[in-house]
Amino acid sequence: MKTIEVKIEEIDKGERNLSLFNLRDEIANFLYRDTIVNSARIDQLFYILVFFAGCQVGNRSLLEAVLETSLPKLNGLNASFNSLNRQLKPGEYSKLKTAAGLDEIFKFDLFFILAEAINRLSKIQEKYSEFLSEHREIADVLSRIEATYGESLKDSLAVFSAYEIEDERVDVNGRTQDMGKSLYRMVHMRNARNLNINLQKYTTVRDITSRSPIVVTILQHIDPQMIFDLWDKYHVAAYASGFWDGLVTQFNARVDLTEKLSLNDLITAYVIWKMETDKPKRDQKHQDFIRAKNDNDNHKLLEAIASNTAKSVLNAAQHLTELIGQYRRRLRQLESVSIEIQDKEAIDKLKDEIAQLENLRVSAELRD
Repeated sequence: MKTIEVKIEEIDKGERNLSLFNLRDEIANFLYRDTIVNSARIDQLFYILVFFAGCQVGNRSLLEAVLETSLPKLNGLNASFNSLNRQLKPGEYSKLKTAAGLDEIFKFDLFFILAEAINRLSKIQEKYSEFLSEHREIADVLSRIEATYGESLKDSLAVFSAYEIEDERVDVNGRTQDMGKSLYRMVHMRNARNLNINLQKYTTVRDITSRSPIVVTILQHIDPQMIFDLWDKYHVAAYASGFWDGLVTQFNARVDLTEKLSLNDLITAYVIWKMETDKPKRDQKHQDFIRAKNDNDNHKLLEAIASNTAKSVLNAAQHLTELIGQYRRRLRQLESVSIEIQDKEAIDKLKDEIAQLENLRVSAELRD
Protein backbone atom coordinates (compact mmCIF):
# COMPACT_ATOMS: atom_id res chain seq x y z
CA MET A 1 0.00 0.00 0.00
CA LYS A 2 1.26 3.48 -0.88
CA THR A 3 0.53 6.59 1.18
CA ILE A 4 0.60 10.07 -0.36
CA GLU A 5 0.49 13.31 1.59
CA VAL A 6 -1.69 15.83 -0.21
CA LYS A 7 -1.95 19.50 0.65
CA ILE A 8 -4.93 21.42 -0.74
CA GLU A 9 -5.11 25.19 -0.31
CA GLU A 10 -7.69 27.81 -1.07
CA ILE A 11 -5.94 30.94 -2.31
CA ASP A 12 -8.75 33.30 -1.35
CA LYS A 13 -11.81 32.78 0.84
CA GLY A 14 -13.92 34.92 -1.46
CA GLU A 15 -17.59 35.50 -0.67
CA ARG A 16 -18.28 32.13 0.99
CA ASN A 17 -19.13 32.05 4.68
CA LEU A 18 -17.42 29.06 6.30
CA SER A 19 -18.26 27.61 9.70
CA LEU A 20 -17.82 24.37 11.63
CA PHE A 21 -21.20 23.31 10.27
CA ASN A 22 -20.29 23.51 6.57
CA LEU A 23 -16.53 22.94 6.77
CA ARG A 24 -16.83 19.18 6.31
CA ASP A 25 -19.01 19.58 3.20
CA GLU A 26 -16.63 22.22 1.90
CA ILE A 27 -13.72 19.80 2.13
CA ALA A 28 -15.45 16.61 0.97
CA ASN A 29 -17.60 18.07 -1.79
CA PHE A 30 -15.35 20.78 -3.15
CA LEU A 31 -11.67 20.71 -2.22
CA TYR A 32 -11.28 16.92 -2.21
CA ARG A 33 -13.63 16.25 -5.13
CA ASP A 34 -12.12 18.79 -7.50
CA THR A 35 -8.53 17.73 -6.85
CA ILE A 36 -7.89 14.16 -5.73
CA VAL A 37 -11.12 12.46 -6.84
CA ASN A 38 -11.21 14.03 -10.28
CA SER A 39 -7.54 13.27 -10.87
CA ALA A 40 -8.18 9.56 -10.22
CA ARG A 41 -11.49 9.25 -12.11
CA ILE A 42 -9.83 7.45 -15.04
CA ASP A 43 -8.41 4.89 -12.61
CA GLN A 44 -11.78 4.17 -11.04
CA LEU A 45 -13.33 3.75 -14.49
CA PHE A 46 -10.56 1.27 -15.24
CA TYR A 47 -11.33 -0.68 -12.02
CA ILE A 48 -14.78 -1.39 -13.44
CA LEU A 49 -13.58 -1.87 -17.02
CA VAL A 50 -10.93 -4.45 -16.09
CA PHE A 51 -13.57 -6.62 -14.40
CA PHE A 52 -15.64 -6.84 -17.59
CA ALA A 53 -12.67 -7.00 -19.97
CA GLY A 54 -10.81 -9.61 -17.88
CA CYS A 55 -13.70 -12.04 -17.52
CA GLN A 56 -14.41 -14.59 -20.24
CA VAL A 57 -17.89 -15.73 -21.24
CA GLY A 58 -17.39 -18.55 -23.69
CA ASN A 59 -15.01 -17.32 -26.38
CA ARG A 60 -15.47 -13.61 -25.71
CA SER A 61 -15.12 -11.17 -22.85
CA LEU A 62 -17.96 -10.28 -20.53
CA LEU A 63 -17.63 -6.68 -21.81
CA GLU A 64 -18.33 -7.83 -25.37
CA ALA A 65 -21.27 -9.93 -24.17
CA VAL A 66 -22.79 -6.93 -22.38
CA LEU A 67 -22.43 -4.61 -25.38
CA GLU A 68 -23.71 -7.17 -27.89
CA THR A 69 -26.86 -7.59 -25.80
CA SER A 70 -27.28 -3.95 -24.75
CA LEU A 71 -26.77 -1.82 -27.86
CA PRO A 72 -29.71 -3.13 -29.93
CA LYS A 73 -32.01 -2.58 -26.93
CA LEU A 74 -30.64 0.93 -26.32
CA ASN A 75 -31.24 1.76 -29.99
CA GLY A 76 -34.80 0.45 -29.62
CA LEU A 77 -35.33 2.77 -26.63
CA ASN A 78 -33.95 5.71 -28.63
CA ALA A 79 -36.38 4.88 -31.44
CA SER A 80 -39.24 5.05 -28.92
CA PHE A 81 -38.01 8.46 -27.77
CA ASN A 82 -37.80 9.71 -31.37
CA SER A 83 -41.36 8.60 -32.09
CA LEU A 84 -42.66 10.81 -29.27
CA ASN A 85 -41.01 13.99 -30.61
CA ARG A 86 -41.33 15.71 -27.20
CA GLN A 87 -40.02 15.67 -23.64
CA LEU A 88 -40.83 12.55 -21.62
CA LYS A 89 -43.61 12.83 -19.08
CA PRO A 90 -42.89 11.84 -15.45
CA GLY A 91 -42.95 8.02 -15.16
CA GLU A 92 -42.83 7.53 -18.94
CA TYR A 93 -39.09 6.78 -19.08
CA SER A 94 -39.42 3.86 -16.67
CA LYS A 95 -42.17 2.26 -18.78
CA LEU A 96 -40.26 2.70 -22.04
CA LYS A 97 -37.07 1.33 -20.47
CA THR A 98 -38.91 -1.78 -19.28
CA ALA A 99 -40.56 -2.26 -22.67
CA ALA A 100 -37.12 -2.10 -24.33
CA GLY A 101 -35.80 -4.84 -22.03
CA LEU A 102 -33.25 -2.55 -20.37
CA ASP A 103 -34.15 -2.86 -16.68
CA GLU A 104 -31.39 -5.39 -15.94
CA ILE A 105 -28.92 -3.78 -18.34
CA PHE A 106 -29.30 -0.32 -16.75
CA LYS A 107 -29.26 -1.78 -13.22
CA PHE A 108 -26.82 -0.14 -10.78
CA ASP A 109 -25.96 2.41 -13.56
CA LEU A 110 -23.13 0.04 -14.56
CA PHE A 111 -23.87 0.26 -18.26
CA PHE A 112 -23.27 4.02 -18.15
CA ILE A 113 -19.99 3.61 -16.25
CA LEU A 114 -18.85 1.19 -18.95
CA ALA A 115 -20.03 3.59 -21.65
CA GLU A 116 -18.04 6.46 -20.10
CA ALA A 117 -14.97 4.24 -19.83
CA ILE A 118 -15.25 3.19 -23.49
CA ASN A 119 -15.75 6.81 -24.59
CA ARG A 120 -12.50 7.64 -22.76
CA LEU A 121 -10.70 4.52 -23.95
CA SER A 122 -7.88 6.39 -25.66
CA LYS A 123 -7.04 8.12 -22.35
CA ILE A 124 -7.21 4.82 -20.48
CA GLN A 125 -5.00 3.07 -23.05
CA GLU A 126 -2.49 5.90 -22.84
CA LYS A 127 -2.35 5.93 -19.04
CA TYR A 128 -2.27 2.15 -18.70
CA SER A 129 0.01 1.53 -21.70
CA GLU A 130 2.67 -0.22 -19.61
CA PHE A 131 0.08 -2.38 -17.85
CA LEU A 132 -1.65 -3.28 -21.13
CA SER A 133 1.64 -4.17 -22.83
CA GLU A 134 2.19 -6.76 -20.09
CA HIS A 135 -1.42 -8.02 -20.18
CA ARG A 136 -2.12 -8.50 -23.85
CA GLU A 137 -5.39 -10.36 -23.20
CA ILE A 138 -6.89 -7.16 -21.70
CA ALA A 139 -5.33 -4.94 -24.38
CA ASP A 140 -6.76 -7.12 -27.16
CA VAL A 141 -10.27 -6.96 -25.67
CA LEU A 142 -10.12 -3.16 -25.42
CA SER A 143 -8.87 -2.88 -29.02
CA ARG A 144 -11.73 -5.06 -30.25
CA ILE A 145 -14.24 -3.03 -28.25
CA GLU A 146 -12.92 0.23 -29.69
CA ALA A 147 -13.06 -1.08 -33.27
CA THR A 148 -16.43 -2.84 -33.01
CA TYR A 149 -18.47 -0.73 -30.60
CA GLY A 150 -16.68 2.59 -30.03
CA GLU A 151 -18.47 4.80 -32.56
CA SER A 152 -21.87 3.09 -32.40
CA LEU A 153 -21.94 3.32 -28.59
CA LYS A 154 -21.01 7.01 -28.71
CA ASP A 155 -23.78 7.72 -31.25
CA SER A 156 -26.40 5.76 -29.30
CA LEU A 157 -25.50 7.45 -26.04
CA ALA A 158 -25.62 10.90 -27.69
CA VAL A 159 -29.22 10.26 -28.77
CA PHE A 160 -30.16 8.96 -25.30
CA SER A 161 -28.52 11.96 -23.60
CA ALA A 162 -30.52 14.46 -25.67
CA TYR A 163 -33.83 13.49 -24.06
CA GLU A 164 -35.28 15.13 -20.97
CA ILE A 165 -38.02 14.41 -18.46
CA GLU A 166 -40.65 17.14 -18.44
CA ASP A 167 -40.68 19.35 -15.36
CA GLU A 168 -42.63 22.58 -15.78
CA ARG A 169 -43.03 24.79 -12.71
CA VAL A 170 -44.83 28.08 -12.07
CA ASP A 171 -42.85 30.77 -10.24
CA VAL A 172 -44.20 33.32 -7.73
CA ASN A 173 -45.06 35.68 -10.60
CA GLY A 174 -47.17 33.05 -12.36
CA ARG A 175 -44.62 32.44 -15.12
CA THR A 176 -44.03 28.87 -16.34
CA GLN A 177 -40.42 27.70 -16.02
CA ASP A 178 -39.08 24.71 -17.96
CA MET A 179 -36.97 22.69 -15.50
CA GLY A 180 -36.64 19.61 -17.73
CA LYS A 181 -34.05 17.11 -16.48
CA SER A 182 -31.67 15.29 -18.82
CA LEU A 183 -31.85 11.51 -18.41
CA TYR A 184 -28.10 11.12 -18.67
CA ARG A 185 -27.28 14.06 -16.38
CA MET A 186 -29.06 12.37 -13.48
CA VAL A 187 -27.16 9.12 -14.07
CA HIS A 188 -23.88 11.00 -14.41
CA MET A 189 -24.40 12.79 -11.08
CA ARG A 190 -25.15 9.51 -9.28
CA ASN A 191 -22.02 7.91 -10.70
CA ALA A 192 -19.88 10.89 -9.73
CA ARG A 193 -21.01 10.49 -6.11
CA ASN A 194 -20.51 6.73 -6.08
CA LEU A 195 -16.99 6.91 -7.49
CA ASN A 196 -16.03 9.46 -4.80
CA ILE A 197 -16.90 7.13 -1.92
CA ASN A 198 -14.30 4.59 -2.93
CA LEU A 199 -11.41 7.02 -2.42
CA GLN A 200 -12.75 8.72 0.70
CA LYS A 201 -12.69 5.40 2.58
CA TYR A 202 -8.91 5.41 2.16
CA THR A 203 -8.34 9.03 3.18
CA THR A 204 -7.09 10.34 6.52
CA VAL A 205 -7.45 14.05 7.30
CA ARG A 206 -4.21 15.06 8.98
CA ASP A 207 -4.66 18.79 9.50
CA ILE A 208 -7.15 21.59 8.73
CA THR A 209 -6.47 25.24 9.36
CA SER A 210 -8.89 26.90 11.75
CA ARG A 211 -9.39 29.95 9.55
CA SER A 212 -10.25 30.63 5.93
CA PRO A 213 -8.84 30.36 3.36
CA ILE A 214 -8.75 26.63 4.12
CA VAL A 215 -5.54 24.63 4.03
CA VAL A 216 -6.16 20.90 4.47
CA THR A 217 -3.50 18.19 4.61
CA ILE A 218 -4.64 14.63 4.03
CA LEU A 219 -3.02 11.22 3.73
CA GLN A 220 -4.35 9.39 0.67
CA HIS A 221 -3.81 5.65 1.01
CA ILE A 222 -3.64 3.67 -2.22
CA ASP A 223 -4.48 0.01 -1.61
CA PRO A 224 -5.48 -2.65 -4.22
CA GLN A 225 -8.47 -3.39 -1.98
CA MET A 226 -9.98 -0.19 -3.44
CA ILE A 227 -10.62 -2.16 -6.64
CA PHE A 228 -12.79 -4.74 -4.87
CA ASP A 229 -14.55 -2.08 -2.82
CA LEU A 230 -15.65 -0.40 -6.03
CA TRP A 231 -16.79 -3.76 -7.43
CA ASP A 232 -18.88 -4.16 -4.27
CA LYS A 233 -20.26 -0.63 -4.55
CA TYR A 234 -21.48 -1.24 -8.09
CA HIS A 235 -22.68 -4.83 -7.47
CA VAL A 236 -20.65 -6.11 -10.43
CA ALA A 237 -21.10 -9.73 -9.31
CA ALA A 238 -24.89 -9.54 -9.39
CA TYR A 239 -24.77 -7.72 -12.72
CA ALA A 240 -22.33 -10.20 -14.27
CA SER A 241 -24.39 -13.20 -13.16
CA GLY A 242 -27.02 -12.21 -15.72
CA PHE A 243 -24.49 -12.92 -18.48
CA TRP A 244 -22.97 -16.03 -16.84
CA ASP A 245 -22.48 -19.09 -19.03
CA GLY A 246 -20.72 -22.10 -17.55
CA LEU A 247 -18.08 -20.12 -15.66
CA VAL A 248 -18.96 -21.66 -12.30
CA THR A 249 -18.19 -25.12 -13.61
CA GLN A 250 -15.12 -23.81 -15.39
CA PHE A 251 -13.66 -22.35 -12.20
CA ASN A 252 -14.69 -25.16 -9.83
CA ALA A 253 -12.82 -27.61 -12.02
CA ARG A 254 -9.60 -25.75 -11.16
CA VAL A 255 -10.12 -24.94 -7.48
CA ASP A 256 -8.15 -27.92 -6.19
CA LEU A 257 -5.30 -27.49 -8.65
CA THR A 258 -2.00 -25.96 -7.59
CA GLU A 259 -1.04 -24.03 -10.71
CA LYS A 260 -1.21 -20.24 -10.75
CA LEU A 261 -4.59 -18.63 -11.35
CA SER A 262 -5.41 -16.04 -14.02
CA LEU A 263 -7.27 -12.72 -13.79
CA ASN A 264 -10.27 -14.53 -15.27
CA ASP A 265 -10.09 -17.03 -12.38
CA LEU A 266 -9.84 -14.17 -9.86
CA ILE A 267 -12.94 -12.44 -11.26
CA THR A 268 -14.86 -15.70 -11.50
CA ALA A 269 -13.95 -16.63 -7.91
CA TYR A 270 -15.11 -13.18 -6.76
CA VAL A 271 -18.50 -13.56 -8.46
CA ILE A 272 -19.04 -17.13 -7.21
CA TRP A 273 -18.24 -16.00 -3.64
CA LYS A 274 -20.54 -12.97 -3.82
CA MET A 275 -23.45 -14.90 -5.33
CA GLU A 276 -23.29 -17.86 -2.89
CA THR A 277 -26.12 -17.64 -0.33
CA ASP A 278 -25.35 -20.71 1.81
CA LYS A 279 -23.13 -19.56 4.73
CA PRO A 280 -20.70 -22.55 4.95
CA LYS A 281 -20.32 -22.67 1.17
CA ARG A 282 -19.90 -18.89 1.01
CA ASP A 283 -17.01 -19.09 3.50
CA GLN A 284 -15.31 -21.73 1.35
CA LYS A 285 -15.87 -19.67 -1.81
CA HIS A 286 -14.33 -16.69 -0.02
CA GLN A 287 -11.21 -18.76 0.63
CA ASP A 288 -11.10 -19.66 -3.08
CA PHE A 289 -11.25 -15.95 -3.90
CA ILE A 290 -8.46 -15.13 -1.41
CA ARG A 291 -6.31 -17.84 -2.94
CA ALA A 292 -6.87 -16.42 -6.44
CA LYS A 293 -6.20 -12.86 -5.21
CA ASN A 294 -2.95 -13.89 -3.51
CA ASP A 295 -1.67 -15.78 -6.54
CA ASN A 296 1.67 -14.21 -7.41
CA ASP A 297 0.70 -13.02 -10.91
CA ASN A 298 -2.67 -11.64 -9.78
CA HIS A 299 -1.03 -9.89 -6.82
CA LYS A 300 1.40 -8.15 -9.19
CA LEU A 301 -1.48 -7.24 -11.52
CA LEU A 302 -3.48 -5.61 -8.71
CA GLU A 303 -0.41 -3.75 -7.45
CA ALA A 304 0.24 -2.42 -10.98
CA ILE A 305 -3.30 -1.04 -11.23
CA ALA A 306 -3.04 0.60 -7.79
CA SER A 307 0.35 2.11 -8.72
CA ASN A 308 -1.31 3.96 -11.59
CA THR A 309 -3.84 5.40 -9.14
CA ALA A 310 -0.96 6.60 -6.97
CA LYS A 311 0.52 8.37 -10.01
CA SER A 312 -2.84 10.08 -10.60
CA VAL A 313 -2.92 11.45 -7.05
CA LEU A 314 0.70 12.61 -7.32
CA ASN A 315 -0.24 14.43 -10.55
CA ALA A 316 -3.36 16.07 -9.07
CA ALA A 317 -1.93 19.57 -9.60
CA GLN A 318 -1.36 18.87 -13.31
CA HIS A 319 -4.88 17.45 -13.64
CA LEU A 320 -6.32 20.57 -12.00
CA THR A 321 -4.54 22.77 -14.56
CA GLU A 322 -5.75 20.60 -17.43
CA LEU A 323 -9.33 20.66 -16.12
CA ILE A 324 -9.28 24.47 -15.95
CA GLY A 325 -8.02 24.51 -19.55
CA GLN A 326 -10.86 22.21 -20.66
CA TYR A 327 -13.45 24.40 -18.94
CA ARG A 328 -11.99 27.56 -20.50
CA ARG A 329 -12.18 26.02 -23.98
CA ARG A 330 -15.79 25.02 -23.36
CA LEU A 331 -16.55 28.56 -22.15
CA ARG A 332 -15.09 30.06 -25.33
CA GLN A 333 -17.33 27.74 -27.38
CA LEU A 334 -20.42 28.82 -25.46
CA GLU A 335 -19.53 32.50 -25.85
CA SER A 336 -18.65 32.19 -29.55
CA VAL A 337 -22.29 32.17 -30.69
CA SER A 338 -24.34 35.33 -31.05
CA ILE A 339 -25.55 36.95 -27.81
CA GLU A 340 -29.20 36.31 -28.71
CA ILE A 341 -28.82 32.50 -28.56
CA GLN A 342 -26.17 32.18 -25.85
CA ASP A 343 -27.00 29.89 -22.92
CA LYS A 344 -26.51 32.45 -20.16
CA GLU A 345 -27.18 29.98 -17.35
CA ALA A 346 -24.57 27.49 -18.63
CA ILE A 347 -22.03 30.28 -19.17
CA ASP A 348 -22.48 31.68 -15.65
CA LYS A 349 -22.25 28.22 -14.09
CA LEU A 350 -19.07 27.42 -16.00
CA LYS A 351 -17.51 30.74 -14.99
CA ASP A 352 -18.24 29.94 -11.34
CA GLU A 353 -16.67 26.48 -11.68
CA ILE A 354 -13.56 27.97 -13.31
CA ALA A 355 -13.24 30.58 -10.56
CA GLN A 356 -13.51 27.88 -7.87
CA LEU A 357 -10.88 25.69 -9.52
CA GLU A 358 -8.51 28.61 -10.07
CA ASN A 359 -8.82 29.38 -6.37
CA LEU A 360 -7.20 26.04 -5.47
CA ARG A 361 -3.58 25.02 -5.10
CA VAL A 362 -2.60 21.38 -4.60
CA SER A 363 0.66 19.53 -3.95
CA ALA A 364 1.30 15.82 -3.36
CA GLU A 365 4.26 13.82 -2.10
CA LEU A 366 4.81 10.08 -1.66
CA ARG A 367 5.32 9.31 2.03
CA ASP A 368 6.41 5.66 2.10
